[in-house]
Amino acid sequence: MKVTRTFTVEQQGVGKPDYSREVFAGKERAGIALKYNQHFRAFGGNWTTGDPEYPLIADYNIAAGSKRHLRDSDTNELLPITLEAGYILSIISIGYTVTQDLMVYLYADSIACISLGVTSGGSAVYENKLREFSTIWYDPTAVLSHTIDIIAYNQGGAALYGAVGILCIVEAVG
Repeated sequence: MKVTRTFTVEQQGVGKPDYSREVFAGKERAGIALKYNQHFRAFGGNWTTGDPEYPLIADYNIAAGSKRHLRDSDTNELLPITLEAGYILSIISIGYTVTQDLMVYLYADSIACISLGVTSGGSAVYENKLREFSTIWYDPTAVLSHTIDIIAYNQGGAALYGAVGILCIVEAVG
């Protein structure tokens, strides 16, 4: 003889498992749980050596004494970008590995110039930033749009190859 209990359970939700949190977790960096109104935005530059074995990969570098704007990974367009009013952008990590001496500067609205890093050739650097730069510093309520540009400068004596990556959090205010 089998004894079973019957009881009523209040239904919650729509009757299907909700995997949205697990799917969303794949868009997060380990150790960082983004809030509902936040998303990642990355800027980077990749300067590669051409190789005859890979004819579609062109030699692309920063000549000695020259500079290059980084790219927005969302649009693949060169910076500068315009951050719309209502949003705050904060840098949370920076990484670079290059063959020549490098300086990386961020320009915001032509009123701020922030050094994001200086390294010597042959170095590989990764830094988690507390807050290297944030538009909240001079627009805490995000009432204005902002122009953001990040430029890599080759300070070495030969062509620079390597990469720069900058990870940011963009947060909607309000």
